[in-house]
Amino acid sequence: MRLGAAEPAKPDGAPAVATAESKEKASFRFPLFTGVSLGVGAISFLTMGILVATTASDVDNLRATCAGSCNPSDVSSANTRIVLANVAMVVGIAGVAAAGTSLLVVNLGHHDDGKPHGLELRGGPGSVSLAGSF
Repeated sequence: MRLGAAEPAKPDGAPAVATAESKEKASFRFPLFTGVSLGVGAISFLTMGILVATTASDVDNLRATCAGSCNPSDVSSANTRIVLANVAMVVGIAGVAAAGTSLLVVNLGHHDDGKPHGLELRGGPGSVSLAGSF
């Protein structure tokens, strides 16, 4: 809109006013899936931190007390917790990535005028894709 230009008028001559529906479309949206994904990611990273801290402490203790002649079950337990920490890290990364992707897809879907822009999630028989323009 140019400076000094008049507001577009409705057919009855009254100036156009933004409706609640257009304001709702323009607002930032935080879907439930995003919250759940973010929660899963946070819990996974917390679990990973706890596993890493306790395993590092136990491994330091094993090295100090029985290096080279430790009970195989103690060593196996430490190895299992390392694997679980790695799995928790991957789940955390996936959760945060899913949350970020869902925020982008939901909030960059359409202009106020209804024309698509940004990212759009498209699905069809046997395929899912992200497409869009800026």
